[in-house]
Amino acid sequence: MRRKVGDVRAEIIVAATRLFADRGFDGVTTRDICEAARVPMSGVYRHFQDKRALYRHCALAAYESASIAIWTGLGPEMPAAQVVWHYTLGLAELYFAHADVPKLILRTMIEQDTDLIRTLSDQLVFFRAKYIVTRLGEL
Repeated sequence: MRRKVGDVRAEIIVAATRLFADRGFDGVTTRDICEAARVPMSGVYRHFQDKRALYRHCALAAYESASIAIWTGLGPEMPAAQVVWHYTLGLAELYFAHADVPKLILRTMIEQDTDLIRTLSDQLVFFRAKYIVTRLGEL
């Protein structure tokens, strides 16, 4: 039975995220990803230009996933203590339920992919970190 295109792409992303989280960018080959996702090499290149594009996609998806897990339900009307509690709980749940996500996020920082870190910082991290620091200041 043939897999749907969306399923193949999702399986590639899941396998690549796990491998990149465990071994880092340089420790993973495209062949490793193909074997883990059970797709031919052409399957990866059908969805992603190259390994770097797949890595960037996985890292951005990890940040977005983390962001959704942590920030869903937070609102400006919430007391500061509740915001901090919700944020901390979201981080803990993310780590225990999806350990590959925080591992990959840390790997992107350790490997110093400056373009990717800048993109992540500009798009996701700066404003949210600033919000948490502001709310902590209210305690």
